[in-house]
Amino acid sequence: MAILEPIFDATELLSGSKYPTQGDLRIVVIGLLQHLEMHSDPSINSQAAVAESIKQKLEEYWPILRDSSVLGTLLDPRTKLSAFEQSDHRLAHHALQACFDLYTTEVNSTDELKPASKRDFFKNLMLKSHVTQTSCASEIDRYLTLPDEAGDSDPLIWWKLHAERFPTLASAAHDYLAIQSTSVPSEATFSVARHTISSVRNRIDGESARASLCLKSWLTNLHLSTDA
Repeated sequence: MAILEPIFDATELLSGSKYPTQGDLRIVVIGLLQHLEMHSDPSINSQAAVAESIKQKLEEYWPILRDSSVLGTLLDPRTKLSAFEQSDHRLAHHALQACFDLYTTEVNSTDELKPASKRDFFKNLMLKSHVTQTSCASEIDRYLTLPDEAGDSDPLIWWKLHAERFPTLASAAHDYLAIQSTSVPSEATFSVARHTISSVRNRIDGESARASLCLKSWLTNLHLSTDA
């Protein structure tokens, strides 16, 4: 069914465990909503009721997904602001700036300033604030003005190569892009255990179960690397 094929592709993409998926969440959901909208017209599609039902369910979760995917999308060098409507650019920029502020490392704390006078104390605070704001604007603007990377590039490798140029944003990207979009990878990992600890092997001790699962994982990865 043409309606379901993109949903299958979206599930495969967002369920990956070998690459960042948080940055893809926003474009996938928006793309699915537009796809379902096109197939929700009963005059041109006999499966319009199916498309409309799926679209309504997805729209229930979209407000949550929309807000939680902002930073992951912005910190993905393949998308950045291109995944946002023009009217949302300012809000997206503010969200990235707030994230930047949280990750900014304060080089000198107020206890380390040790000013000669109280007046110098407040002057140092003022100058320090100006430097922080300037650094924030400079790093964020330089990053957002770069052209989007190709879709097949690895965002984590990109950030590794550009960490010196964008140190604060790189630190945030490593955290946010490590977040999986779905729980499928972890669930798949645990589901493997039921084949080892089955109803006919329910008395296996913990250490043996751990060794069996690790061995299975190592052999599987060895075969995959050999085939590649």
